[in-house]
Amino acid sequence: MAVKIHPELLGQMERAGRSPVQAVVQLRAAHQPEVIPSPEDAVRLADIVLDRVAADVGHKAMRTNVLRNLATVIVEADPDYLRALIAQPEVISAIPNNTAESPFIPPKGKRPE
Repeated sequence: MAVKIHPELLGQMERAGRSPVQAVVQLRAAHQPEVIPSPEDAVRLADIVLDRVAADVGHKAMRTNVLRNLATVIVEADPDYLRALIAQPEVISAIPNNTAESPFIPPKGKRPE
């Protein structure tokens, strides 16, 4: 399964220099990407992947938060760490935690008050 990376996350990592970037990363077992892991398996998987990346780049992420029921981890780290993270076989998608576009969807055809 090919990893889906949001283009805005790539742009944030390019512009960051050595500054931290926040990303929301979904994980799945590399041998079963279609199966959502249990909360306990998600925590184990996140620990394994984050430790592997830390060993590869030589330092840990600044902050992490595992959303165990979603098999998702929110990571704040330098771009080198994030590039190594999104290259892991367990990562299925990555999006920026902070986006330039508003999450607000304006109403269409709203009746005047």
